[in-house]
Amino acid sequence: MSVIPKSLVRALYRRLPAGVATRLGCASWLGRLLYARHPDLRWYQCQYGLRLQLTGDEAVSNGVAQLGCVHPAETALVIGALRRYSGIFVDVGTSVDGWHGLVAASMGHKVVAFEPTARQHYRFIQNVIANGLDGSVISRRCALSDHVGECRIEDNGPVSMVSASGRGESVRCSTLDAELACVDTLPISVLKLDVEGHEIRVLNGAAQTLKRTSCILMEACSAYQDRCKATAPELIERLRSVGFSPYGISSAGEIWPWTLEHPSETLNVWFVQNTALKSADEGVLP
Repeated sequence: MSVIPKSLVRALYRRLPAGVATRLGCASWLGRLLYARHPDLRWYQCQYGLRLQLTGDEAVSNGVAQLGCVHPAETALVIGALRRYSGIFVDVGTSVDGWHGLVAASMGHKVVAFEPTARQHYRFIQNVIANGLDGSVISRRCALSDHVGECRIEDNGPVSMVSASGRGESVRCSTLDAELACVDTLPISVLKLDVEGHEIRVLNGAAQTLKRTSCILMEACSAYQDRCKATAPELIERLRSVGFSPYGISSAGEIWPWTLEHPSETLNVWFVQNTALKSADEGVLP
Protein backbone atom coordinates (compact mmCIF):
# COMPACT_ATOMS: atom_id res chain seq x y z
CA MET A 1 0.00 0.00 0.00
CA SER A 2 1.45 3.34 -1.06
CA VAL A 3 1.69 6.23 1.39
CA ILE A 4 0.44 9.67 0.37
CA PRO A 5 3.22 12.24 0.93
CA LYS A 6 2.51 14.79 3.66
CA SER A 7 3.43 17.60 1.26
CA LEU A 8 0.60 16.53 -1.05
CA VAL A 9 -1.89 16.33 1.83
CA ARG A 10 -0.92 19.83 2.97
CA ALA A 11 -1.26 21.19 -0.58
CA LEU A 12 -4.76 19.70 -0.95
CA TYR A 13 -5.77 20.96 2.50
CA ARG A 14 -4.82 24.54 1.63
CA ARG A 15 -7.18 24.44 -1.37
CA LEU A 16 -10.22 23.61 0.77
CA PRO A 17 -12.78 26.32 1.64
CA ALA A 18 -11.81 28.07 4.89
CA GLY A 19 -14.65 26.66 7.02
CA VAL A 20 -14.10 23.08 5.85
CA ALA A 21 -10.35 23.36 6.26
CA THR A 22 -10.68 24.68 9.81
CA ARG A 23 -12.83 21.78 10.97
CA LEU A 24 -10.82 19.07 9.20
CA GLY A 25 -7.54 20.57 10.35
CA CYS A 26 -8.69 20.39 13.95
CA ALA A 27 -9.48 16.71 13.78
CA SER A 28 -6.78 15.21 15.97
CA TRP A 29 -5.52 12.67 13.43
CA LEU A 30 -5.38 15.12 10.53
CA GLY A 31 -3.86 17.83 12.67
CA ARG A 32 -1.04 15.50 13.67
CA LEU A 33 -0.52 14.62 9.99
CA LEU A 34 -0.52 18.22 8.78
CA TYR A 35 1.49 19.81 11.57
CA ALA A 36 3.80 17.67 13.63
CA ARG A 37 3.10 18.14 17.33
CA HIS A 38 5.85 19.99 19.15
CA PRO A 39 7.19 17.68 21.87
CA ASP A 40 7.02 20.48 24.46
CA LEU A 41 3.36 21.43 23.92
CA ARG A 42 1.16 21.30 27.01
CA TRP A 43 -2.05 22.84 28.33
CA TYR A 44 -1.83 25.77 30.77
CA GLN A 45 -4.70 26.83 33.00
CA CYS A 46 -4.98 30.62 32.80
CA GLN A 47 -6.96 33.48 34.27
CA TYR A 48 -10.59 34.08 33.25
CA GLY A 49 -11.16 30.32 33.14
CA LEU A 50 -9.21 29.90 29.89
CA ARG A 51 -6.76 27.21 28.79
CA LEU A 52 -3.87 27.68 26.36
CA GLN A 53 -1.80 25.06 24.56
CA LEU A 54 1.76 26.39 24.46
CA THR A 55 5.36 25.26 24.50
CA GLY A 56 7.33 25.90 27.67
CA ASP A 57 9.30 28.74 26.02
CA GLU A 58 6.08 30.40 24.79
CA ALA A 59 4.48 30.16 28.22
CA VAL A 60 7.48 31.82 29.85
CA SER A 61 7.97 34.56 27.24
CA ASN A 62 4.35 35.73 27.24
CA GLY A 63 3.83 35.49 31.01
CA VAL A 64 1.43 32.55 31.18
CA ALA A 65 3.80 30.33 33.18
CA GLN A 66 4.31 33.02 35.83
CA LEU A 67 1.02 34.94 35.84
CA GLY A 68 -1.57 32.81 34.07
CA CYS A 69 -2.18 35.76 31.76
CA VAL A 70 -0.62 37.12 28.55
CA HIS A 71 0.71 40.68 29.06
CA PRO A 72 -1.56 41.75 31.97
CA ALA A 73 -1.37 45.52 31.30
CA GLU A 74 -2.60 45.09 27.73
CA THR A 75 -5.22 42.57 28.78
CA ALA A 76 -6.61 45.01 31.37
CA LEU A 77 -6.97 47.71 28.70
CA VAL A 78 -8.67 45.32 26.29
CA ILE A 79 -11.11 44.12 28.96
CA GLY A 80 -11.93 47.72 29.91
CA ALA A 81 -12.74 48.58 26.30
CA LEU A 82 -14.79 45.40 25.80
CA ARG A 83 -16.87 46.25 28.87
CA ARG A 84 -17.43 49.80 27.66
CA TYR A 85 -18.23 49.18 23.99
CA SER A 86 -20.51 46.75 22.23
CA GLY A 87 -19.31 45.36 18.93
CA ILE A 88 -16.83 42.82 17.66
CA PHE A 89 -13.18 42.14 18.51
CA VAL A 90 -10.88 41.91 15.47
CA ASP A 91 -7.58 40.07 15.86
CA VAL A 92 -5.09 40.57 13.01
CA GLY A 93 -2.18 38.20 13.58
CA THR A 94 -3.32 35.75 16.24
CA SER A 95 0.01 33.97 16.53
CA VAL A 96 -0.28 30.62 18.31
CA ASP A 97 -2.39 31.62 21.30
CA GLY A 98 -4.81 34.37 20.24
CA TRP A 99 -5.13 35.31 23.89
CA HIS A 100 -7.00 38.58 23.54
CA GLY A 101 -9.46 37.02 21.12
CA LEU A 102 -10.15 34.22 23.59
CA VAL A 103 -10.72 36.74 26.37
CA ALA A 104 -13.12 38.72 24.17
CA ALA A 105 -15.07 35.60 23.17
CA SER A 106 -15.31 34.47 26.80
CA MET A 107 -16.90 37.85 27.58
CA GLY A 108 -19.59 37.26 24.97
CA HIS A 109 -18.11 39.31 22.13
CA LYS A 110 -18.01 38.07 18.56
CA VAL A 111 -14.40 37.64 17.38
CA VAL A 112 -13.07 37.79 13.83
CA ALA A 113 -9.45 36.58 13.63
CA PHE A 114 -6.87 36.48 10.84
CA GLU A 115 -3.71 34.37 10.77
CA PRO A 116 -1.91 33.52 7.50
CA THR A 117 0.31 30.57 8.42
CA ALA A 118 -1.22 27.12 8.45
CA ARG A 119 0.66 25.95 11.55
CA GLN A 120 -0.24 28.92 13.74
CA HIS A 121 -3.82 29.05 12.47
CA TYR A 122 -4.25 25.39 13.38
CA ARG A 123 -2.93 25.91 16.90
CA PHE A 124 -5.12 28.97 17.45
CA ILE A 125 -8.22 27.02 16.42
CA GLN A 126 -7.23 24.23 18.83
CA ASN A 127 -7.24 26.80 21.66
CA VAL A 128 -10.62 28.16 20.53
CA ILE A 129 -12.26 24.73 20.50
CA ALA A 130 -10.64 23.62 23.77
CA ASN A 131 -12.29 26.60 25.48
CA GLY A 132 -15.69 25.94 23.90
CA LEU A 133 -15.62 29.26 22.04
CA ASP A 134 -15.92 28.08 18.43
CA GLY A 135 -19.47 29.43 18.28
CA SER A 136 -18.17 32.97 18.89
CA VAL A 137 -15.00 32.99 16.79
CA ILE A 138 -14.62 33.32 13.02
CA SER A 139 -11.04 32.51 12.09
CA ARG A 140 -9.80 33.17 8.58
CA ARG A 141 -6.52 31.92 7.23
CA CYS A 142 -5.29 34.79 5.10
CA ALA A 143 -2.80 37.66 5.15
CA LEU A 144 -4.04 41.24 5.34
CA SER A 145 -2.48 44.05 3.32
CA ASP A 146 -3.48 46.92 1.00
CA HIS A 147 -4.56 44.73 -1.94
CA VAL A 148 -6.46 41.56 -2.80
CA GLY A 149 -4.49 38.68 -4.31
CA GLU A 150 -1.64 36.56 -2.97
CA CYS A 151 1.54 37.13 -0.99
CA ARG A 152 4.28 35.02 0.55
CA ILE A 153 4.62 34.40 4.28
CA GLU A 154 7.79 33.34 6.10
CA ASP A 155 7.04 31.16 9.12
CA ASN A 156 10.01 31.46 11.46
CA GLY A 157 8.76 29.50 14.45
CA PRO A 158 7.02 31.83 16.91
CA VAL A 159 7.05 34.72 14.42
CA SER A 160 5.57 34.81 10.93
CA MET A 161 5.71 37.78 8.58
CA VAL A 162 5.07 38.87 5.01
CA SER A 163 8.18 37.97 3.04
CA ALA A 164 10.32 40.81 1.73
CA SER A 165 12.46 38.39 -0.30
CA GLY A 166 9.81 36.44 -2.19
CA ARG A 167 10.49 33.29 -0.19
CA GLY A 168 7.98 31.41 1.93
CA GLU A 169 4.50 29.97 1.52
CA SER A 170 2.03 31.55 -0.91
CA VAL A 171 -1.22 32.50 0.87
CA ARG A 172 -4.40 34.38 0.08
CA CYS A 173 -4.12 38.12 0.69
CA SER A 174 -6.93 40.63 1.24
CA THR A 175 -7.72 43.95 2.89
CA LEU A 176 -9.34 44.40 6.28
CA ASP A 177 -12.11 46.47 4.69
CA ALA A 178 -12.94 43.72 2.19
CA GLU A 179 -12.86 40.91 4.75
CA LEU A 180 -14.98 42.64 7.37
CA ALA A 181 -17.52 43.86 4.82
CA CYS A 182 -18.19 40.19 4.06
CA VAL A 183 -18.41 39.22 7.74
CA ASP A 184 -20.08 41.92 9.78
CA THR A 185 -20.98 45.60 9.80
CA LEU A 186 -21.15 45.97 13.60
CA PRO A 187 -18.97 48.53 15.39
CA ILE A 188 -15.52 47.27 16.39
CA SER A 189 -14.78 47.58 20.09
CA VAL A 190 -11.10 46.62 19.79
CA LEU A 191 -8.80 46.01 16.81
CA LYS A 192 -5.59 44.18 17.70
CA LEU A 193 -2.85 44.50 15.10
CA ASP A 194 0.36 42.42 15.33
CA VAL A 195 1.76 41.88 11.83
CA GLU A 196 5.53 42.13 12.29
CA GLY A 197 6.32 45.16 10.15
CA HIS A 198 3.36 45.12 7.74
CA GLU A 199 1.27 47.61 9.71
CA ILE A 200 1.19 50.51 7.25
CA ARG A 201 -0.12 48.31 4.44
CA VAL A 202 -2.81 46.82 6.66
CA LEU A 203 -3.87 50.33 7.68
CA ASN A 204 -3.92 51.41 4.02
CA GLY A 205 -6.50 48.70 3.41
CA ALA A 206 -8.58 49.56 6.48
CA ALA A 207 -9.92 53.09 5.88
CA GLN A 208 -13.57 52.11 6.43
CA THR A 209 -12.72 49.75 9.30
CA LEU A 210 -10.99 52.50 11.28
CA LYS A 211 -14.09 54.69 11.08
CA ARG A 212 -16.06 52.18 13.19
CA THR A 213 -13.27 51.22 15.60
CA SER A 214 -13.13 52.50 19.20
CA CYS A 215 -9.72 51.19 20.36
CA ILE A 216 -6.61 49.71 18.74
CA LEU A 217 -3.79 47.66 20.26
CA MET A 218 -0.77 47.70 17.94
CA GLU A 219 2.87 46.74 18.14
CA ALA A 220 5.19 49.47 16.86
CA CYS A 221 8.79 48.36 16.43
CA SER A 222 11.49 50.59 14.95
CA ALA A 223 13.47 47.47 14.00
CA TYR A 224 10.83 46.70 11.35
CA GLN A 225 10.86 50.12 9.67
CA ASP A 226 12.71 48.86 6.56
CA ARG A 227 10.12 46.12 6.03
CA CYS A 228 7.18 48.36 6.80
CA LYS A 229 8.40 51.43 4.88
CA ALA A 230 7.22 53.51 7.85
CA THR A 231 8.88 54.22 11.19
CA ALA A 232 7.06 53.63 14.47
CA PRO A 233 6.45 57.39 14.93
CA GLU A 234 5.08 57.61 11.38
CA LEU A 235 2.66 54.73 12.05
CA ILE A 236 1.45 56.39 15.22
CA GLU A 237 1.07 59.77 13.55
CA ARG A 238 -0.92 58.07 10.79
CA LEU A 239 -3.51 56.86 13.30
CA ARG A 240 -3.45 60.17 15.13
CA SER A 241 -4.39 61.85 11.82
CA VAL A 242 -7.61 59.81 11.59
CA GLY A 243 -8.77 60.63 15.10
CA PHE A 244 -6.95 58.30 17.50
CA SER A 245 -4.99 59.33 20.60
CA PRO A 246 -1.95 57.10 21.35
CA TYR A 247 -0.74 55.76 24.70
CA GLY A 248 2.50 53.84 25.14
CA ILE A 249 2.65 50.54 27.05
CA SER A 250 6.11 49.50 28.21
CA SER A 251 7.21 45.90 28.82
CA ALA A 252 6.99 46.69 32.56
CA GLY A 253 3.34 47.67 32.23
CA GLU A 254 3.84 51.44 32.47
CA ILE A 255 1.30 53.45 30.45
CA TRP A 256 1.67 57.07 29.37
CA PRO A 257 0.43 59.53 26.71
CA TRP A 258 2.64 58.84 23.72
CA THR A 259 5.06 61.51 22.48
CA LEU A 260 7.77 61.57 19.84
CA GLU A 261 10.38 61.33 22.62
CA HIS A 262 9.47 57.74 23.52
CA PRO A 263 12.32 55.15 23.62
CA SER A 264 13.04 53.55 20.22
CA GLU A 265 12.26 50.00 21.34
CA THR A 266 9.53 47.53 20.57
CA LEU A 267 6.47 49.20 21.97
CA ASN A 268 2.84 48.22 22.22
CA VAL A 269 0.66 51.26 21.66
CA TRP A 270 -2.96 51.65 22.78
CA PHE A 271 -5.06 53.96 20.62
CA VAL A 272 -8.41 55.41 21.62
CA GLN A 273 -10.78 57.08 19.16
CA ASN A 274 -11.13 60.70 20.27
CA THR A 275 -14.91 60.36 20.51
CA ALA A 276 -14.33 57.70 23.21
CA LEU A 277 -12.10 59.77 25.48
CA LYS A 278 -14.95 60.46 27.89
CA SER A 279 -14.75 56.87 29.15
CA ALA A 280 -11.40 57.27 30.94
CA ASP A 281 -12.88 56.21 34.27
CA GLU A 282 -13.89 52.84 32.85
CA GLY A 283 -10.45 51.56 31.95
CA VAL A 284 -10.35 52.52 28.28
CA LEU A 285 -7.66 55.09 29.05
CA PRO A 286 -4.72 54.81 31.47
